[in-house]
Amino acid sequence: MKSTSILLAAVVCIFTFGACNNKDGHGGGGSGSNVKVISSNVTGGNFSGAKALAVASKSTSAKSITKAGTEGEDMLYKLSEDNTFIEVTYNFRVEVEGEDSETVSQQVQASMRISPNFIFAVGEKWLWLANCFLYIPGFDQMEGGKAKDILNKVRDDFNDKYRAAHGAHFLIRKSDGAMFNWGQDGGAPFAMPDGYNPPTMLNGWFHAVGDNLYVREGGFNLNKEQGSPTGRVVKISAGSNALNYTEVVPASENVSRIVPGDGVIGVIKIEQVNGKYYPIPFILFPNSSKLVQLTTKEQDPEHTRWSIISVENSLYAVRNYQRGDSGEGSNTIGLYKIDYSGETASVGDRVIETAVRGIGWDDDKFMIGAVSSKETFSFMEDGNPARLYTIYPLNNVVAQRDLPAHYDANYNSYIDGVACCGATEQGFYVCDLSKDAAQWVALDWSAASEYQSQVTRLTPDHFEAAFMALRYLGQTSDGKNLTFWAPVTGKSAGKLALMTDPEGDPNFVIQVLLSL
Repeated sequence: MKSTSILLAAVVCIFTFGACNNKDGHGGGGSGSNVKVISSNVTGGNFSGAKALAVASKSTSAKSITKAGTEGEDMLYKLSEDNTFIEVTYNFRVEVEGEDSETVSQQVQASMRISPNFIFAVGEKWLWLANCFLYIPGFDQMEGGKAKDILNKVRDDFNDKYRAAHGAHFLIRKSDGAMFNWGQDGGAPFAMPDGYNPPTMLNGWFHAVGDNLYVREGGFNLNKEQGSPTGRVVKISAGSNALNYTEVVPASENVSRIVPGDGVIGVIKIEQVNGKYYPIPFILFPNSSKLVQLTTKEQDPEHTRWSIISVENSLYAVRNYQRGDSGEGSNTIGLYKIDYSGETASVGDRVIETAVRGIGWDDDKFMIGAVSSKETFSFMEDGNPARLYTIYPLNNVVAQRDLPAHYDANYNSYIDGVACCGATEQGFYVCDLSKDAAQWVALDWSAASEYQSQVTRLTPDHFEAAFMALRYLGQTSDGKNLTFWAPVTGKSAGKLALMTDPEGDPNFVIQVLLSL
């Protein structure tokens, strides 16, 4: 017997909300125990020419985007120049013992699927496929033989290995579509919940800096209790066939979050001072992996909290000061430049300072996930109406105002400062935290005029933050379900589009869109 490598172009299926079971191919069983599979891995994918990626299925009904289902085949599609979606294909390599015919190779190629739960963009150069399982549609109806045994063995071994972790994770390099298995030894999440996650979920724990990725281990599920266990920081770089992991900050340093800067990384550690735990800001210099404490203007942890935010890839120090121990009354929040000299860092000139109420001196909520790609940084304080603060670092200005009409009072509803609110069948409000009023956007049927007279009911269903678009579910008089998308921002804001597969299937349901 000898080893034979088969290079398989396998269609990737993504974003199955299903738990692992035999019906959808995530489960065990089969006759693969007599087949010796030496190795199997995905090596790359065909993303060339893609304007966007879509998680979609051919179904007569839309699925919930927040709750895992157990049936259906959600596939990964790329949006072509003519606005049709084409299935993404991946190279899948399986090494087994024994001679394998071309027929076996073709059968495996046509059958193997990968089903991640979600897709994220990490910086400009990487994609992350989260909670991945292998499955084989129609496995029970497949003719028996060696190909079926190989498929069964590969699938079961993979799924059993990652079942407790809610699936495996893969990182994709956008420049060439190379795909790498991201392991837990490199800071990949363990048991990350299934379902929809906004892009801002990455803030504070997983960021790109230059050509590399930096992950604060376990950061997706940070326990916010003071003194809780925290994770190490790992640098991820791509080798020829696998990822390289370098621990740049050990777990003993108690890192609670990281934020990206221009060539450096802001790091918040939890340290004990006089028997109490406080956040302490540090700067990590990637070239040397040197971690230095940010030198602040005073050391008064009982009344002052320092943190770091990232605005348009520039780091700023934040000082939250409260006089007295009662936590009542106003406190002062100041924004400061950070001065770098060699590999030292200190608080520089003050950019802006403002008095606030309703945010205690020890309240870190406005700094959690403090990463903005816009030129402003906003935070809210509770109230009726809520109070909104918007800082313009480059202009040394801070705007204070009550939350305008139609704006959502939940800060988590905003993706990089923008939310879609008050959607109806006529349109929706775009609520930008850097603006004084919500903008009403009326729906525009010009790009889908042939469907306007057919649709008898149109319901706003979901705001897809990854693509900044609102999904509408339409129903025709003869009972057909159609899915439309309306961009929330840009020149096409409000313009409904029915995006289809190459066959024009009206039941082509897009679950998630990710702009490239």
